[in-house]
Amino acid sequence: MVLEVPHSRRWPCPDLMNLNTSRCLEKVREHLSAQRYGACARASYPYAARSFLRYLERRGWSLESVTPERLDRYVSSRRLKGSRRPYPKQFRRMHAAAIRMLLRVLCGH
Repeated sequence: MVLEVPHSRRWPCPDLMNLNTSRCLEKVREHLSAQRYGACARASYPYAARSFLRYLERRGWSLESVTPERLDRYVSSRRLKGSRRPYPKQFRRMHAAAIRMLLRVLCGH
């Protein structure tokens, strides 16, 4: 899956040092409510954001180090539980959208 973001771009997030995962997810939930996202997005976007934040933590990467390539690699690597099959295309798109929203909310884009 190719993202629309130029590949040389990074998401500069200057004030993320003080945010832990739960605070990041709280900000995402606040944004979803404030922007009046639907019930499906309010349930699935925090899940996708939490999964991505855990993925970064396990690898020792910060949000500042996220590039479109890393995001693309993460979304492509997602597998259904108990299976080797990748997520269906609609779930990969939702995960990518949720993560881009996470980066916009936390990085002010």
